[in-house]
Amino acid sequence: MHKQGGILLGTGGDNGNGSSGTFYEGVMTTGYPTVATTDTVQANIVSAKYDLKIIKLSRATTFTQSSTQDITETFTNTTGVPVTGVKLSISVPKGWSAMVSGTAETTKTFSATIAPEASVSTTFKVTASSKTGAGFMTGKAEWKNQITGGNQIETSSQRVRDVFPIKINEIRFSTSINSTNQFIELYNASNVAIDISNWTLISTQSQWAPVKAANNSSRDKACG
Repeated sequence: MHKQGGILLGTGGDNGNGSSGTFYEGVMTTGYPTVATTDTVQANIVSAKYDLKIIKLSRATTFTQSSTQDITETFTNTTGVPVTGVKLSISVPKGWSAMVSGTAETTKTFSATIAPEASVSTTFKVTASSKTGAGFMTGKAEWKNQITGGNQIETSSQRVRDVFPIKINEIRFSTSINSTNQFIELYNASNVAIDISNWTLISTQSQWAPVKAANNSSRDKACG
């Protein structure tokens, strides 16, 4: 209410130079708005038909090779009418798999009628590929409108990646030129050896160009 000197729209939250966000719509007022003003803004939002997502996936964290995570897919009936035959599925990158938890099925169908504003959900076991890579995980809901009898589909996606289980455990850089009192300690979180030959360490400070800090040309392995 009292910020001076400018108007900030869509910052990421920390107000830093590198923060970013998405600004969709808003209203500017002088001082504190009246109740009539806020009611008018709310009426505009309602008339624009902003709504809850029909389908939502729970958040996935970074996968390691062949690791598995539980991902919950939720369908919320925001259509305003009853729907039937809701079928949930998840598509994943090549080499990955997504199975309904506790089964060998790739889809889950709900035969019961889903009332307006009601939700159904199911959990999938998502397993990453044995090779590193990235792609998109897409949840899909298919259902039949009970009033019109028409079939409808809605999707929701999020980016996923599959990485080596190597973590930077500890690091020390020296400010002096040609100092040997610096090191990087890598930790292998898996129970198998990981080939780190030809790996390169890149140092990227905020708003600076990336700098190659080290290159491992030997055939070393990080053991679990």
